[in-house]
Amino acid sequence: MRPLSTSTQVIAPDAAAPALAETLRLPRVGQGSEPPVDPVPAPPLPLPWTAIAWQAAGVWAASRVVLAIATFFAITLGKNQKISLHAMLGLWQQWDAGRYVTIIQAGYNQPDNTAFFPLFPLLASGVAHIIGLSHALLAGMIVANLAALVAFIGIALLAAREFGGADDGYRAVRALAGYPLAFFLAAAYTESVFLATAVFALYFARRGNWIRAALLAFLTGLSRPTALILVLPLLWEFGRQQGWWRRETYRNGGWKQDFGMIPIAQGLLVAAAVPLAIASYATYLFFTFGDPLIFQKVQAITWERQTAPPWVALYNIADQLIHPHLLVKGVASVPGSYWRGLQLIDIGFLALFVVLTVLMARRMPLAYTLYMVGLCLLTLMVGVPGRPDVIQSTGRFLVVAFPIFMMVSQWAKMRPWLNTLLIDGGYVLLGLFTVLWLFGNFIE
Repeated sequence: MRPLSTSTQVIAPDAAAPALAETLRLPRVGQGSEPPVDPVPAPPLPLPWTAIAWQAAGVWAASRVVLAIATFFAITLGKNQKISLHAMLGLWQQWDAGRYVTIIQAGYNQPDNTAFFPLFPLLASGVAHIIGLSHALLAGMIVANLAALVAFIGIALLAAREFGGADDGYRAVRALAGYPLAFFLAAAYTESVFLATAVFALYFARRGNWIRAALLAFLTGLSRPTALILVLPLLWEFGRQQGWWRRETYRNGGWKQDFGMIPIAQGLLVAAAVPLAIASYATYLFFTFGDPLIFQKVQAITWERQTAPPWVALYNIADQLIHPHLLVKGVASVPGSYWRGLQLIDIGFLALFVVLTVLMARRMPLAYTLYMVGLCLLTLMVGVPGRPDVIQSTGRFLVVAFPIFMMVSQWAKMRPWLNTLLIDGGYVLLGLFTVLWLFGNFIE
């Protein structure tokens, strides 16, 4: 099957790719180190888009069945619990889900809840007003799972477009569904909404549809403040298609045509979409609580998250590993403890995704690399230095790392053993982590 043309002319990456990257033998997609000469979008090759979407929906449905079985086992193993749909649903009100339920039912009635951005609870509140506010948790899970369905379809379409085959989309969503912490895409959390909007923002950007890309980026900004990682990828992709990053643009006065008023206005719209969304929420908070940055202060005070350069987090991680500090209530991350295990899981996930980003950078479009670099850096920069797990919630944050899932699926495509190890094995860990989380263990 021929590779699918992207929204711009594609050129091969540099022939001097590292030997290690060559051994991966991943499909070469997107642009290389030099932007394309012709920024005019190329017509896409025909692909069975409907069939791709249905395949993705099938993987989504199968993953929901896996999570339902895990929930059944959790309630069966629990003590003094009667097995019922209501009891199984109630198990999913863990940790931040309880905060979202409160916001769905009562809005932002207290400053502590402002740390949770508004798009997900707003959508869930709309559903709750239909089925009843007493079913706020159910409303939140309906929105989360529908958003996950949209995200699955978006990733499948994007992978099929980049790699050229319908089976590539199917493999990509299988890799996502097999991520051990993918159950957060079913919980009443904002991850699924963030993932759905971010994926389609880049999908439309790659197609050159900048109005839709900016709209989806704006919605992503209303989902989480970490949506700032979209700014550089979108701006790079826009400039690439406009020819802004070509040397030829700046020769013989050619830049005067490429830097017209309309392209500049579109570029500003794309770059400003996420900051405008965050500013809109800050404006609401100003009129509600008198402080536009209260969400940031709450993160620092209530949730103990502090923004610092990434090397500070690396130092804190090393310090905790070598000299475990006491947690509040006297719990330490000593070897063999639960917190040490959680700490190693988060460190392991981050290290793995950083390595994969570096190895695959020459094989994926630069927009995706910028997205992953931003995600990994923000994960390091927003930590909780007062706890043993300095980069707490890293595993959950990385569930939105869709470029990695796309590329890993291509790697596993040519290596059945790797498919079994990473993807099929991931489903086993997914079931285990889901049960542990449903028991109230902190795995996020």
